[in-house]
Amino acid sequence: MITLRLVGHQAIFPVSDVLRLFFGPIRTLDSGEIQADSEEEMEIISLLEKDDTSESREKPSLLSTIINGRCISTTEMDTLPLNRQVKRDLYNALSRFTGRQFPWGSLTGIRPTLVAREVDSERELEAVYAVRSDKSKLAIKTARSEDIVMRQIPADSLSIYIGIPFCPTRCSYCSFPAYDMSSGTNILPDYVEALLTEIEMLQPLFSNVDSIYFGGGTPTVLADEHFDHFLTRAVSLLKPNVRTEITLEAGRPDTITLAKLESAKSNGVNRICINPQTLNNQTLQNIGRRHTVEDFEKALSSIKQMRFDSVNADLIAGLPGERSSDFKLSLDVLCESKPDNITVHSLYKKRTARLTREEVMQSVSEAEIDLMLRYAHKKLPGMGYIPYYLYKQKDTLGGHENTGYSLPGKECRYNVAMMSDAYSVLAIGAGGVSKRVYHHKRMERCDCLKNPIEYIRRVREMAERKRHFFDV
Repeated sequence: MITLRLVGHQAIFPVSDVLRLFFGPIRTLDSGEIQADSEEEMEIISLLEKDDTSESREKPSLLSTIINGRCISTTEMDTLPLNRQVKRDLYNALSRFTGRQFPWGSLTGIRPTLVAREVDSERELEAVYAVRSDKSKLAIKTARSEDIVMRQIPADSLSIYIGIPFCPTRCSYCSFPAYDMSSGTNILPDYVEALLTEIEMLQPLFSNVDSIYFGGGTPTVLADEHFDHFLTRAVSLLKPNVRTEITLEAGRPDTITLAKLESAKSNGVNRICINPQTLNNQTLQNIGRRHTVEDFEKALSSIKQMRFDSVNADLIAGLPGERSSDFKLSLDVLCESKPDNITVHSLYKKRTARLTREEVMQSVSEAEIDLMLRYAHKKLPGMGYIPYYLYKQKDTLGGHENTGYSLPGKECRYNVAMMSDAYSVLAIGAGGVSKRVYHHKRMERCDCLKNPIEYIRRVREMAERKRHFFDV
């Protein structure tokens, strides 16, 4: 059992992130202690105290990490925010004690490019936060690309996310059992009508929309006629202009039809996402996907014939049972198709997925995932792609990242706006979280009911909540 106690400070979230990185799932006790399951017994104290030995008038604060009664690390507090210093000290102590190191060092947050933008120095990322050299280069490069895209987004504009959290089947690593269309319960028609009701009620917000993202789930799970009805009505209410970026997440290749692509094209969709995740038929079968590599190739060919402005394809590094050679082959084949965007995800094991963390770790090692990502980050720039947005998730094996690559000029503005603290995002649909940014400084969030059935029942209440949140 691993037990961590805080003394002299209450930075519980930062230390939780570091503990999770080293030991997996954690829990916080009523006493304030944080625990993680382990065969090893370890008692950790994160201690903040004044240095009484100092002769200076303003006695400096010292931050120490004590493990099993032995002080492993002591540092004098500097100008960094407390949260970052606590994470840094605990990470360094645990790394020294266990012999383990992680590619992003003590940068456990979702957006390492925020720190990269602050320091704009690979050397400082490596020295201060123990970030590995290849990751520091990636962070700096991505932050600079993000800055270029952000200059294209009007300061007072709004991005809109419209969520349809339904899929044909549930992938083994995912956590949407209630929204699995194969279960036989079909509330999708009622859900779509609720979405349209919310969109209509929020029309006063649509005066300066820069980007719209139809995501999920899999929006193309809708039948052809139903899809056309929904998309046509939604776009007529949203009133995009010729500059508005409109993305359709057509994730599952087996849900893509010519009729849906024609509807998307006629309704102004200019960016399509198709997500094979792997180009290995055995892996697709193992993770519960019904489509094949051939389905993906056929769908991609149809999308290209429709001449959308931009096409994105996703791959996942670390899928159960895959080796680095499997991932390399998928990426090599995908690069031959030359989609405008390629997004490389690290496997993120959601808490209610069928596969447990232990099962995932048994089927693919952190070292294999590292090899996959190293290959991607070398291969894609060599093919003319640049990293333009990057984020991390807390339960990603090995603490790795998700990176969006793009051919120059084909970057997705919505992705950058969504990941930044500079732009407001309105989320429509069950489970969406809207954010409002005030003068590029202060940010507030507004969540929505996650359960689709509850959302359908209370959609007007949700819309009114967001109208109030955005002061309309």
